[in-house]
Amino acid sequence: MPGIWMNSNQLQNPGAFMNRNAVMVFLFLTAIISVSLSAQELPDPEQFFGHRMGAEGKIIDYFRGLEYYKLLAESSDRIVYRELGKTTNGNPFVLLVISSPENLARLEELKAGREKLSDPRKLSEAEAMSLAEELPAVAFHTSSIHTTEISTAQVIPEFVYTLVSSESEDIQLIRKNVITLVCPSANPDGQVMIKEWYDEHEGSPWEGRMPWLYHPYVGHDDNRDWILLHFPEQRLTATEIHNEWHPIYSFEMHQMGSSGARIFVPPYKDPHDPNTAPQIVETMSLVGMAMSHRLTTEGKGGVVKNAIFDLYTPARAYQVNHGTGRILTETASANFARAIELKDGDLGTRRSGAGRYDPKRASWNFPLPWQPGTWTFREMVEYQLSANLAAVSLVASNPSTFNKAYYVALKQACEGQGWPHAFVFPAEQWDPGSMALLLQAMQRGRVEVQRALSPFKAGGRTFSEGSYVVILRQPYAAWAKTLLETQEYPDLRNSPDEPPIMPYDVTGHTLPLLMGVEAVKVAEPFEADLEMLVGKVTIPGKVIGDGKFGFAILPAANDAYLVADELLDKGFQVSRLGDEVALGDRHLPAGAFIVSQSSGLSEAVESLRSRHFFEAIGLERRMPAGLNLNSLSNPRIGIYEPWGGNMDAGWTRFVLEEVGLEHTILRNDDFRKGGLGDKVDVVIFPDGLSAESILEGRDNWPEQYTGGIGSEGREALIDFLEGGGFAVSFSRSSLALAELLELPIRNRLEGLPALDHFGPGTILLAELDPQSPLSYGLPEKVAVMHVWSPAFEPVATTGAGPKMAAKYPDYDPRLSGFMLGQKYLQGAGAVAVQNVGKGRVIMFAFRPQFRALTYGSSKLLFNAIFWSCRQN
Repeated sequence: MPGIWMNSNQLQNPGAFMNRNAVMVFLFLTAIISVSLSAQELPDPEQFFGHRMGAEGKIIDYFRGLEYYKLLAESSDRIVYRELGKTTNGNPFVLLVISSPENLARLEELKAGREKLSDPRKLSEAEAMSLAEELPAVAFHTSSIHTTEISTAQVIPEFVYTLVSSESEDIQLIRKNVITLVCPSANPDGQVMIKEWYDEHEGSPWEGRMPWLYHPYVGHDDNRDWILLHFPEQRLTATEIHNEWHPIYSFEMHQMGSSGARIFVPPYKDPHDPNTAPQIVETMSLVGMAMSHRLTTEGKGGVVKNAIFDLYTPARAYQVNHGTGRILTETASANFARAIELKDGDLGTRRSGAGRYDPKRASWNFPLPWQPGTWTFREMVEYQLSANLAAVSLVASNPSTFNKAYYVALKQACEGQGWPHAFVFPAEQWDPGSMALLLQAMQRGRVEVQRALSPFKAGGRTFSEGSYVVILRQPYAAWAKTLLETQEYPDLRNSPDEPPIMPYDVTGHTLPLLMGVEAVKVAEPFEADLEMLVGKVTIPGKVIGDGKFGFAILPAANDAYLVADELLDKGFQVSRLGDEVALGDRHLPAGAFIVSQSSGLSEAVESLRSRHFFEAIGLERRMPAGLNLNSLSNPRIGIYEPWGGNMDAGWTRFVLEEVGLEHTILRNDDFRKGGLGDKVDVVIFPDGLSAESILEGRDNWPEQYTGGIGSEGREALIDFLEGGGFAVSFSRSSLALAELLELPIRNRLEGLPALDHFGPGTILLAELDPQSPLSYGLPEKVAVMHVWSPAFEPVATTGAGPKMAAKYPDYDPRLSGFMLGQKYLQGAGAVAVQNVGKGRVIMFAFRPQFRALTYGSSKLLFNAIFWSCRQN
């Protein structure tokens, strides 16, 4: 209780003063009793929701869950409810802050202390150690990023209630020593969708399987968006939780298949991202081992570690290069929200690279096998609840140790021993707008970006004023380094005769290559006049001249396509140059958008210039007659998205929306009805389709979602193409379209064993045909993402075969990541164009819009779209 002070008036009338303080003491004690009583009277989850968490066939509603957390926050001084923002679909994205009343009363002070600890450059060693001793640790727990993994959402109410209400010594210690952050759902939109679907279809074979993605755009890929942070859920988590609170660990709950272990916990199998600080690797291992120890001690068998999951790609692990351990649990699934029966024969041996185990036998990383039988929804909740409590209990037992590990990891990044000194981004870029997006991603990751105020020399090269510099001697330098450098993913086989070890995700993620940006690695320190950027990197567009006769929009910038589309939307006449043209002392490249002068054009271009990067040249004279100039209509884009959900279709929708290209989702009925040419100019077939799935679809949904396009849809597609329509396909779907349409093209890699060719996710070099309209605005060579992709070669035919608009070079095309058998790609087609009647089929061997990361190759897709809407 605070000290009591008396002023001169109070000293003259001590009786009145004492009476007033007696009232104050009474009110203070009443408040304590009130808080204590309210804590005892808090409804537990079973009372509030009307069933036990994990009860057979019962799942909670997201909004009902928020009501529960609000009630706890209104009734207890141990929890704070905060809405951080809105999700993609506009639902509330919520964070719960749980700790002792004393800690919550000074949250801002404690946050400020953790902020100081996060920058070792500004602290003496003594100050850092003192802060580490004084500050409570911060732990972050979340669930439901994959919302069909429904058990994880049921854990949160019990976990939160336990932390808020329990008076056990363990939980009191947690509240004293830890600020526990809980995000009830990492994907609220998906949780809302799955609950609505389940309530409508409960008891049916598809009660837990919606025929669409459980994120509005990308479904399961929503935990592979931690590089550019495209969606509000990921961006809020990174910027408002990780960057603000600096947690010791970040705990995500997931589910996996039913036939192996009951739960996976760290440590992860190899490989790890080599830029992960050893202290963070140890934090993850310690927390995972504490989980394993508790679960096994409780008799919960089937805990596996050092198996199945690696920790390599930053697309899933933003936190590990920010001083925070990524804690992942994967719990064996049941039958959605119902029990499943497993016999001995249902459990299979699992070989998983550097970490392997047999679910029928004990081993160091699988000490207590689970005995086959009934696996219930409730058991899934109990396993995960125990793991959550084990993690936060470990950190609460000695928070200073984990605070020190966090500090030392970031200090090591500031020292940068053995690392290059910096990456320099020359001011002269093919598309400066893409460079700005890359540097903004650095800034969202709290990487410091500086700008040169004058020319300087570094690494034997001169860089001009306006170049950008990221020095790898700062707290989050590991994040910058892992995104900017090329990857040499390790070959973990014991012998070249062994099959390749399957990585969990892609093996190359070099951001400058993917985005078409030059970033120069500089090994040694250099002198330069640099200013630290406070606001985000922005590069405004350039408009030269007043546009008396219109404007030429140069095609090198991705935003040029946005500008062309928006001007078409506004009713301006836009054409496209088919050849390079000299106009006086200016040369306009092939692919330039020519916008005819009309009232309001200059104002429209200026408005766009202030918001987007592009280069526009005002035309001082009329365009000469006889040019290869193609007028454009507003592109009408259809994306084939069959029922069941297709993540690549979702990414395609997102990429097109980024540049303002309106689109229509085409379902199977749209093909069967015919008349595609009345609706669209181009149909995009995303990756992940087979000829069979396009024709026949699926039959394990309600009737309105079954079937494919059928033979009538196939004929409608052929009619569309022969009438002048375009079809565009990505990666394996290109082979499906070739089979469906009987095109004279094949996959050179077909039938090759994994020992001969293995391409799990590798950045390759492709050479473009400069005469193709697909190459407008692009350099002659671009980096592309190869993920189990084909490589094209023509098949002998009596008619005209495909033209290769891009090929892999006659030398090793690998730029970053792991691959076996690159020789089979050399000289093979990377983009094929096949005429069908008056129309065209454009087949990409890769995904030009891969996860909205490949800004360097996405213009190939944009060019295909604008090719389809030529009017002459």
